[in-house]
Amino acid sequence: MRLKLEKIVKGGDCIAHLEGDVYFVHYGLPGETVMARITQIKKNIILADVAEVIIPSPHRIKPKCPFFGPSACGGCDFQHADLNHQRELKKDIVRQCLNFIGKLDAEFEVSPLSPAESGERWRNRIRLAADESGAAGMRRRHSHQIVPIKDCLISQVNLADLAVLEKRWPAGSEIELIFSDSDGKGPPDVSCRVLTKERFSENRKKKSSGKTFEGQNGSLSDGAAPEKDNLFFKVKGTDYRVSPLSFFQMHKNAAEFLSDTVLEYLSPKPKENAVDLYSGVGLFTLPLAKAVGEEGSVTGIESNVYAVKDAEYNLRHFPQARVLHASVTAYSLKGMNPDCVVLDPPRSGIQKEALEILLTKNKLKKIVYVSCDPATFARDAKIITSAAWDMKKFTSADLFPMTAHTETVALFERK
Repeated sequence: MRLKLEKIVKGGDCIAHLEGDVYFVHYGLPGETVMARITQIKKNIILADVAEVIIPSPHRIKPKCPFFGPSACGGCDFQHADLNHQRELKKDIVRQCLNFIGKLDAEFEVSPLSPAESGERWRNRIRLAADESGAAGMRRRHSHQIVPIKDCLISQVNLADLAVLEKRWPAGSEIELIFSDSDGKGPPDVSCRVLTKERFSENRKKKSSGKTFEGQNGSLSDGAAPEKDNLFFKVKGTDYRVSPLSFFQMHKNAAEFLSDTVLEYLSPKPKENAVDLYSGVGLFTLPLAKAVGEEGSVTGIESNVYAVKDAEYNLRHFPQARVLHASVTAYSLKGMNPDCVVLDPPRSGIQKEALEILLTKNKLKKIVYVSCDPATFARDAKIITSAAWDMKKFTSADLFPMTAHTETVALFERK
């Protein structure tokens, strides 16, 4: 189909209209005229990929990655756009969510973490998949098909240096590489884990029991290291222990940026009581504990048992901090009445009932909300502002260059 692409939308697609049909077209840019190949027809929309660019955007560039595109690796969305324009596209996506879902407006830019950000070599976790022959590669977008690659430009470490792509792996397995850097000097440490089909299925049924990943040893001695029980990431001079099944920020510089921004927005005072929801390994819990001092308190709530154990280790020198192994629900928040709260939920956002309970806490003055999904953030922000709270500060950062994703941080204060 020949289509004129309109605005960008969440997920990195461009909208197009033709003869009453709505098209969501990937690998295009607003304003372009393209030939699009239909990939899926749904009830109200048609999904398509750009097959040929007839009239290109002035912001279109030749992708540096030879494995990017509709028939290749699906890990990136915007390799075909210059980096500054990528951020403008993300700004449009965030603004649409704020306006149409949250009924909010804010002045902001999608900012790089540093002026030197190139959009390359930032990701500290890479997951590959093995095809039926055991060769490792990346999956196509919305597909289980494995695409052979020789490197990944957003990987912190050049995969060609690890010999991971030459090795034959168990068919259907997933290979996760984690690059950790505890001293900030020299190349990062590399840990390699393999998740087979059987163990992947078993782990979905029993998320908190048993060891899921199998380390590789001598077979990867040409660069990739064997599995390590614990990894360490240095953030503002502090080493955070992160076990293989705990979440940590993907961008190598994201943890420091988020820690600084959250503490700046929240401005915790000595003797205050703080709550850190979805606290993970304690990235925010630890600096909060320092800020409130021994006469204050910090309570984290985290559902991942591995992250809870990591947090307990990371907070071992702070008796004023504790982490509860629980889901964030209305029930788990009932007995709390904090002065300030930080929440960093998964893409699904916070449970509505839990948020409504939180907003009734009479001592609570400030909420800082960290989000990797602008749509669910806007949904939750609407609930917060409808309950007599104001969004006082808002920022968005380009924590995921070359993709359609971004990170937002907002400060809410009670009116």
